[in-house]
Amino acid sequence: MGATLHNTRQVIEYARKYIGGSVCDLGEAAGKYKDIICRSADSYLSFDLDGADVMSGDINPILPWDDATFDTVISVEIIEHLAEPGFFIDQIRRILKSGGICILTAPFLLSRHAQGSRSDYLRFTPDGLAILMQRSGFETVEAGSYNYFFGTIFLLLHNRFMSKWSGRIGRCVISNLEKTAWRLDSHSGNGNIFSNSYVIAKKI
Repeated sequence: MGATLHNTRQVIEYARKYIGGSVCDLGEAAGKYKDIICRSADSYLSFDLDGADVMSGDINPILPWDDATFDTVISVEIIEHLAEPGFFIDQIRRILKSGGICILTAPFLLSRHAQGSRSDYLRFTPDGLAILMQRSGFETVEAGSYNYFFGTIFLLLHNRFMSKWSGRIGRCVISNLEKTAWRLDSHSGNGNIFSNSYVIAKKI
């Protein structure tokens, strides 16, 4: 992949060429990228797994749709909260039509982010996501990473120290720091340190 991707929004934009037909957007932030997805989808449905109370890890997320319902399933930053991620991938495969596409993202170098009953179990490399998909009967179309060394440092600092900064000056400082980190990453060429992974896989 030639482009340097810095955040999940850019990943979804990059993956838009694989999105089509009926789309199911799964996750606690379902709908966050609707504006991008709907430019390629014939129909769009978002489902908040957190609101459905399947995030504790003790409840297997049995998705409430018939077999072969969707052409594309997108899951952003949800799989790390599930104690049995393979079961979740099996469910995604079940609701996808033959030849359907799954686009999935997950953290690698990010702070633990458990809240309430929602646990935080896992971290994934691109290879880890790819093998997980393959075990559930998918063919990997593409697997990669995003938000590299400087972006990862910025994100960790932001989550630890800057997340409560408010006001115009605070937002301006955060924005400038983030853009500087992205510029440095675009020229550093170091892809071995990154905050997140993604996989695009096809049901076979």
